[in-house]
Amino acid sequence: MHYIQKHILDKLRKNETLRYTELNPGEIESGHFRYHLSQVIKEGYVTSIERGMYQLTNTGQHAVDRLSEKGVNLKPMPKVITYTLLRNGNQIMLQQKQKQPYINLLNFIGGKVHESESTKSAAVREVEEKTGLVIKNPSLTGIFEILIHSNSTLLTHAIAYVYITGIQQINPNDQSLNIFQISELEKLPNLAPDFLVIFNRIKDAKTIQTDIIDITI
Repeated sequence: MHYIQKHILDKLRKNETLRYTELNPGEIESGHFRYHLSQVIKEGYVTSIERGMYQLTNTGQHAVDRLSEKGVNLKPMPKVITYTLLRNGNQIMLQQKQKQPYINLLNFIGGKVHESESTKSAAVREVEEKTGLVIKNPSLTGIFEILIHSNSTLLTHAIAYVYITGIQQINPNDQSLNIFQISELEKLPNLAPDFLVIFNRIKDAKTIQTDIIDITI
């Protein structure tokens, strides 16, 4: 984002409305400023509510929420994900992940939460997309902040909402899905680094578990 466009958003970040002369009190050459003002209007961040009066749109409010006041780029943020434990008695279903940073490792069924989507809805959607199973009302069992490092490099930073649901039959419809007895989990060589830590916290918990999981692999 150009620094002049960032300047406009920062001004409107702290004011409900501003006049043109308040947005640019002679600090920036007029033609140059007008061009960048037209660009943030074109992008949908700013609107003119009357002649010479401007305010942030809903899109603009969302953008400034992710922009640092000290930088011109969107702030990198942890991804919000769901993990769902599908359990049938002493059996659970795990998925062999197809993408980094967990490629070929076994983990919960899950994925990213979409904007405007509740985490429960995301869990239901991800389970159906990944397994073909339709679950109705998974129970939230934990909220974990996950940081996975390789030496000093951060590989992933996620906030995971962990759900559990019982199902009558587990019939994988994809080669990436695997059924395991709970008793054999400790012996599996290809588990994702955060799996057992989370699983052991939630498997018999009566309350919602929370923790920061910081692992170096």
